[in-house]
Amino acid sequence: MGKVFDWKRRKGNVMGSVFMFPEFGGLGLKEKVLCGMAFVAFFLFGVINGDAVYWNNSKVTAIEMVFSVLVLSAFGVRDFVRSPYVWIAVFFFIAVLGINLVGGDWGRASGMAAHFLFFAATFVLVSRIHSAALAVLLGVAAGAVWGGIRMIVAWYLMEFPSGFDWLNDPPGFANIRHFGYLLCVASVVGYWGGAKVTLSSKLLFCLVFFFSFSLMLWSGARGAILASVSGCFFLFVIFERLRAPGVMVLYIGLLVAAMAVSAKFPVDQKGMGWVKAFDRSVQVKSLNGISTNRFAIWADSVHEIKQHPFLGNGGEAFVRAFPDGFAVQAHNGFLQVTLEWGGIFSVIFFTVVLSLFLRGVVCCRRGRADSVYLYAGLSLFSTLFVLSLYDGVFYHAMPSAIFSGACAIILAEVKRLQAPLSS
Repeated sequence: MGKVFDWKRRKGNVMGSVFMFPEFGGLGLKEKVLCGMAFVAFFLFGVINGDAVYWNNSKVTAIEMVFSVLVLSAFGVRDFVRSPYVWIAVFFFIAVLGINLVGGDWGRASGMAAHFLFFAATFVLVSRIHSAALAVLLGVAAGAVWGGIRMIVAWYLMEFPSGFDWLNDPPGFANIRHFGYLLCVASVVGYWGGAKVTLSSKLLFCLVFFFSFSLMLWSGARGAILASVSGCFFLFVIFERLRAPGVMVLYIGLLVAAMAVSAKFPVDQKGMGWVKAFDRSVQVKSLNGISTNRFAIWADSVHEIKQHPFLGNGGEAFVRAFPDGFAVQAHNGFLQVTLEWGGIFSVIFFTVVLSLFLRGVVCCRRGRADSVYLYAGLSLFSTLFVLSLYDGVFYHAMPSAIFSGACAIILAEVKRLQAPLSS
């Protein structure tokens, strides 16, 4: 489907609105430019996904590389080198390149390298500029809102929108489920923003939550909905401000409104809409049916992992093993990583990221009042990690890049918050 309208003409207005937040008020020109770059990078992740998976991944990789070079050129790598995780990152940078190239797949190799560099650059940026974390969150939210606006405009420009193939040919995305990856993260960002003090900021994030959740329910993406609910529930448990009665009533009302609005625009496709998603789940006769053949895909992945259990099968291992299959990835983060990298590197990777997550949770439980961005990073991590249990977070570049950014925010905030606590 052709472009509904040219987003490039309005990107200046979108980015200019970022600096309306008081958190950016005391920054110099250099700091504002770098925060603007972070916003643009995460915004672009959400608006360049209209091509085939390979080209979408390549574009995200290019954005990550450019961003990483610019940030690391501005600040250097000293902050990252001082981090206790640096040796692990360097080790993985080298190992993943080699392992992915076993299959001769430069795309997967460059993608994984870009994610690690992007993690390092985002960590350095947030370490130097605390409010850069807000720019990241706003970029994610803006990308989701922009994608939703394109959907809405396309709907009203069509003569019979309910009969259009929204599932497989949505404007701006190769598949509506890929839009769900972005929406579930943006909805959690919108919920996190309910803790903002100023009325204007709170209103903006409430609108992001309502808009993202409405579109997610309309799309019928069960996995994205489950991941979003889990991320919001995690925030509710650890973030005391979100347990205030007024905030609870507000977001319950927004959720009910989102359900009502999304049901007003039905689509004549089995996979669209939360009502049909619920019907699909209760009418199927097997677990494999409920999971949309996930169990069969996982069984095939386990069989391939057994062939090379320790060092993996290289980049695009699933596609090479099943060239005529209906899936291009394992639809499970642990299986995807183990299939490509092998059991050794998979265990190390998940041990490191989960230990980082737990460090962040422990730091939050100490009740620091200025740890709001740590809550945000942890919620993005938990949302995408849940989504990775049954979808392609570690295969598609867009959610992988956001996951890298979430890990970087967590590490930077833990380092910042623990420094005075340890003295």
